[in-house]
This record gives sequence, structure tokens and C-alpha cells, in this order.
Amino acid sequence: MIIRKYGLIGILFSLIASLMLLLPSSASSYEREIANLSSILASSISKSGKKSIAVVDFTDLQGQVNELGRFIAEEMSGNMTSQSSTFDVLDRNHIKRLLEEQKLSMSGLMDPSAIKKIGKLAGADVIIAGTITPFGDSIRVSCKAIDTRTAKVVGSARGDIAKTATIADLLKLGVSTPPITKEAVRQPAASRIFNKPMYRGHRVDICLHWSQSCQKPAADRFCQINGFRQARTWKIAYDIGYMTPTYVIGDDKTCGIRGCDGFDIIECE
Repeated sequence: MIIRKYGLIGILFSLIASLMLLLPSSASSYEREIANLSSILASSISKSGKKSIAVVDFTDLQGQVNELGRFIAEEMSGNMTSQSSTFDVLDRNHIKRLLEEQKLSMSGLMDPSAIKKIGKLAGADVIIAGTITPFGDSIRVSCKAIDTRTAKVVGSARGDIAKTATIADLLKLGVSTPPITKEAVRQPAASRIFNKPMYRGHRVDICLHWSQSCQKPAADRFCQINGFRQARTWKIAYDIGYMTPTYVIGDDKTCGIRGCDGFDIIECE
């Protein structure tokens, strides 16, 4: 009798454990949905041939940012970074600083001229933006990838995440942005000196494209990838390619012959 009793208890525990494994957790559910949206956009961006991506805060339908929109953008930025080694995902704090300096709100960023301007300043080929809309027990997430040169949409995706208590709390929390003063805009950004700057395991070539856009354009792009606005100064290491191949960032190629020059130092600001 005792054996049967404990046998039944064991069976019940096994059934409960199995059911718990079958039930999807809310955390993994939203993570899967954001990962799926990121994958769809990554595929579209890859087909368009674009390389540099900036993910901005998601907003509600009125263009207002809340903590949920910021959280989703952060998650998507991380997913896009891991989607493909061919993408350069720009630092979100750098993009935020540029928006503040240009006195642009997220709703204003949807203007084609503003998209082109930020794309040029940040060195971003594509901006990923999106909206979040509550629907009962779920949140609809709609996002799109916008070509900063043409302001045309090159990819879009949408999905629903469960409106858990945590998600609902983030949805309620607005993001307060301090007013931008002239003094704040004039303040120089922090600078950093990169000795023998590397990119994807190679020394950075002095040309952004093969034998074109050399020195400042290439140095600027390197700085922008690392979260800075531009290059302040740089120093060239001549004819290093045959010993240490250099990386041509704009063309995603290496140069491993004589005559390939790289940067010895880049100071970013």
C-alpha cells in the first residue's frame, strides 16, 4: 500500500513537471518574438546590400517614447549585432546624442530630410524604427528599416508580445528628456585615441572604399562605429598591407599587398 502511495505521488510530480516544461515562459516568449522580428529585418537589409544600422527608440502612435519602446530597441539592437558579421550596428547612445544635438524628437525623425541628415551624420545606411500599440492582452510591435539615402522602407515586420505585468509596467513609464541648451550642445564629446586601430581582426585601411574616400572618411566611419561623432586627428602607417592586411570598411574587403596603407593612430571625438 505504501509503495502504491509513493508510486502515485511520483507519477503526479512527473506530470506536473512535464506540464511546466510545456508552458512557455513570458520572458522567452517576448525574446523569441523580438528575435523573429530582428531576423526578418536582417534578411531584408542584407538583400539591400546595406552595412551600417542604427536602431532608434520605438514609440507609441503619437511619437512618444516610453521605457518599453526603449527596451525593445535595445533588445533588437543586440539581436541585429548577432544576426550577421556583415552588419555594423551603431552605438545607440551615439545616435541619441546626435538626435539631441540636432534637436530632433522621435516623431520628427520620421521626416525624410531628418532621416537623411541623421544617416549622414551617424554614418548609418539604415535606420530601424518602430511603434508599439497595446491590444488587450498583447502588444503589437511594428518595425521598419529605412534607407537613409532615399528615405524609402527596405524592410518591415510586425508581431505580438504578451502583455505581462512587467511589460505593462514598462509601457506606463514615460521617458523624460532634459531640455537641450546651447551650452550643452557646445560641450565637446569625450575623445579617445585608438593606437593601431583594428576592425574585424585587421588593421583599418586608410580608404573607406577601395582607393577612394581615403583618410578622413575612413577615420570618421571607424569612429562612428565605435560610438563617436568623427575623427579629430589620425596618423598613417604606410605600406603595411603585405605584412598585416588592412580592412577596407566600406567595401568589406581586406588589402594584403604592397601599397596598402593603414592607420597607425585615430583620435575620435
